[in-house]
Amino acid sequence: MILFILSSATFGYELKIQGNTKTQPEVIKKEIADIRSNKLSEKVIAEIKRRVWNLRLFTSVEVRQDAPDKVLIDVSERWTLIPIVKLAGGGGSSYIAVGAYDINSFGTNTELGAQYENLNGRSAGVMWFRKPQFLADRNLIFGMDFWKINRVRYLYTRQGDDDGAFTLERDRVNAFVEKKWSSDFFKLGFAIDYHSDRISEFGLSDDELAQNTLNGFAPNEESINLWKTLYFNVGRLNYINYLVDGQQVSLTTSHIDSSSKDKSSGSLKYNFYHLFENRHNFAFQALVSRTNFGRLQYQNYIGGLSEVRGYLDGQFFDRAFIQTNIEHRFDLFENRYGVVQGAIFSDQAKEGKTISKIAKSSDAIMLSSGFGVRLISPKIFRFVARLDYAQTHTRYIDRSVSFGIQQFF
Repeated sequence: MILFILSSATFGYELKIQGNTKTQPEVIKKEIADIRSNKLSEKVIAEIKRRVWNLRLFTSVEVRQDAPDKVLIDVSERWTLIPIVKLAGGGGSSYIAVGAYDINSFGTNTELGAQYENLNGRSAGVMWFRKPQFLADRNLIFGMDFWKINRVRYLYTRQGDDDGAFTLERDRVNAFVEKKWSSDFFKLGFAIDYHSDRISEFGLSDDELAQNTLNGFAPNEESINLWKTLYFNVGRLNYINYLVDGQQVSLTTSHIDSSSKDKSSGSLKYNFYHLFENRHNFAFQALVSRTNFGRLQYQNYIGGLSEVRGYLDGQFFDRAFIQTNIEHRFDLFENRYGVVQGAIFSDQAKEGKTISKIAKSSDAIMLSSGFGVRLISPKIFRFVARLDYAQTHTRYIDRSVSFGIQQFF
């Protein structure tokens, strides 16, 4: 056990931190530095506890005032060096990834990671870096990603029949900086995203090539695109181990340097989580997304692995879509080794050329519902094994099993 004492001359009260066997005391010190001169009260104690929990480095956090000028923070470390072994499937696609990352590298609250990916038989990879408390400011985060993407995008008719395919090969570099304020209630971020793309028929099967020929579809394009993205979040999500409470609205707008006048995209997302009885977690998500950039790789592809369970992966695509997801998660069994969590859910979405055309369209929405189970290890950062069964109710009817690591949303 490490015991760290901050003198009352620095903070206005004596602060003891214990239980941090890996995390450097400076990490916790930075997280509460801006409230160090506040007069001690129940509100200040609750804010300290909230901030330390939201570091997501610990499996337990206790904060108490031992005396008028004394505060104790007692934590238990979470295992944060995570080997990555991801298996996901659903909607006709399969995905595997292996690698490793640590959100607390060298005990400094710095995330480093690398991952090899294979989606439908195509190899890709990514390396990334995240630095919360950037420049010793708890409200500032900086990050970078380096991607090598190689994937097949399958195309379908609205009835779910095969309608061709194309291969996307992309070299990508992304850098971003985020600033939080008002006790994490507001967040403003800016990102630069460089894409070097090649769209082709490389590696497609004979059947896929034959379908492309039948459709008169011969993808062959190279492009370099530089996206500039601004995003703004209002609200706050608070974490207690694997449980989440709070709500947040996220607005994102992106602009691309292009000779075409169609060169922008944007989205508006709302997330709501409510925790009750310490074992039930209600989750809701609503997303509106649109783009006027016509290139094939930047359309919105909906269905399958990440949007609406029960449909084929990317079965529907267009320039705009509206999506909602509702899920109720509840603990079935819990002990010190892990949690078995049940879930019931419903997913909905609708696509169109523009948001206004979606609203006026008489087409049926995509609608599915189902149930699932999660295996969770609270002592391991973000470890959730998920298995869902979804039944579609409109359009192309297809019973589907969806599985993966982490919650669906």
